[in-house]
Amino acid sequence: MERRKLIMEQIQEMSWEEAKGEIVFWLVNRKRNKMLLKTTRVLNCGDMALVCGLHWKEGNERRFVLITQEQMSRWRVPIREMLAEAEQNMIQRFPAVKRPLEEVLQEAAKMVGQTWEKEGTGLGRKLILLTNREGYLGASAMLYDGVLKELADAMGSDLFILPSSIHEVLALPDDGEVDWKELEEIVQTINQTEVEDREVLLLQGERSSASGQSVLPKSDSLNGWSVNRRMSESRIMGYARVSSAEQSLARQMVELKKYVPEENIITDKQSGKDFNRPGYQALKGALGLRRGDVLVIKSLDRLSRNKQEMKQELQWFKEHGIRLKVIDLPTTMVQLDAGQEWIQEMVNNILIEVLSSIAEEERNTIRKRQREGIEAAKNAGVRFGPPDKGFPEEWESYYSRYKQGEITRKYVLEKLGIHADRFKYLKKKYEAMKKGQ
Repeated sequence: MERRKLIMEQIQEMSWEEAKGEIVFWLVNRKRNKMLLKTTRVLNCGDMALVCGLHWKEGNERRFVLITQEQMSRWRVPIREMLAEAEQNMIQRFPAVKRPLEEVLQEAAKMVGQTWEKEGTGLGRKLILLTNREGYLGASAMLYDGVLKELADAMGSDLFILPSSIHEVLALPDDGEVDWKELEEIVQTINQTEVEDREVLLLQGERSSASGQSVLPKSDSLNGWSVNRRMSESRIMGYARVSSAEQSLARQMVELKKYVPEENIITDKQSGKDFNRPGYQALKGALGLRRGDVLVIKSLDRLSRNKQEMKQELQWFKEHGIRLKVIDLPTTMVQLDAGQEWIQEMVNNILIEVLSSIAEEERNTIRKRQREGIEAAKNAGVRFGPPDKGFPEEWESYYSRYKQGEITRKYVLEKLGIHADRFKYLKKKYEAMKKGQ
């Protein structure tokens, strides 16, 4: 306890910049960890919760230390931004590992001096163990961007995920030949005999809820998730922005909550001059929007006030299969039936073209105003550029000798300590003065 207390004190003294390179995440069961989850902020994933912690390592000792609500408040970092940082760290330090369960069992048997005999050609042959390289809190590896799709593509079918513990999950092809009773027995046996109570990820008979921030689609099966290869179960996300901390998001939130669950709304209190905003970057990060999702905003200027950059964002949404709904543009809010995706494609193309035209017109107007302003200033006697330093001492003497061919330009530059461009400017100015006299 003393050691843990000391670590927590050291964490409390860390700034976000110092800590973010060590941020990690893992999955826990919400019912089994009610007291623990009261001390931190989480992203709910059905019957599970995704929590953030710090990877704390001293010598050979390694800990994943939960980050408290108090610490998060001190850092003032939204949970989604923290999770986006955590995913990058997890992928780099704890990359996903996918191995046939048979292979793992053979190695385990060999370690204790036994021989593992394959039994038939049933379910065991199909199971793949998914964890991370350390085998520690590895169930969260299924959240890494693209991991489940890669696994489904390798199997050539949709997936069924069995959560065996917080350290790993089991995957098998959802090919219509699955014996659900056998799956139920596997999960029940694992939970009762192999997994400590606090490390159980899902309990027998529980399902991944479709409410809130479900990481995976809801399944009608007993204790796991069906994962479509296209990950086509779409989520509805919302984004709201005001330009400063003093402004209120209330009006936008009222409108967004008509279409989006409140916990799915990401906010920023920052200028729309660019997209370097923590909430928006987390929304576009690996744990944010994915193909098939819907993003709802109140108006287009909530994305950006720069029309050219806004056009680029719309193009990004289009390329990544994300539908944008703008409450103030009723055409984008139309509910489309299957097979009518071309309508949304048409609306997106029109928006992109309109924004392109507006952006070009704005650029032309800005350039025209700049030219007119510069010309008016010149007519008023305003001089642009750095203050004129005048002619160097002895300029007339050296320049006169240069013009008469007595000395070279190089000699003049060296003696006056000026560059060729400066000499050219002074020569032009001097000749103009002489002509005006």
